[in-house]
Amino acid sequence: MEYEPLSFEPVAPLEVVDGTCVHESAHTTLSSNAEDGVRSVLVVSSRMAMHAVDGVLEVRFSRHAVLHPGLAAQVRR
Repeated sequence: MEYEPLSFEPVAPLEVVDGTCVHESAHTTLSSNAEDGVRSVLVVSSRMAMHAVDGVLEVRFSRHAVLHPGLAAQVRR
């Protein structure tokens, strides 16, 4: 298989009013695994938002992961 480099086509500028939310999304994943009869629960959440600020597209992304002992206790039941 021959490698083809990525190429991007130019697009017209996005004309939006300042403060406009262009995109916003959130996602949460709950996973559990069992090993030697003990379960752990990992909660991973992420959020992404894009806003127009002073004519510039501002992109914010956050990701949070936590091993949740309270949920692990519930899963064990």
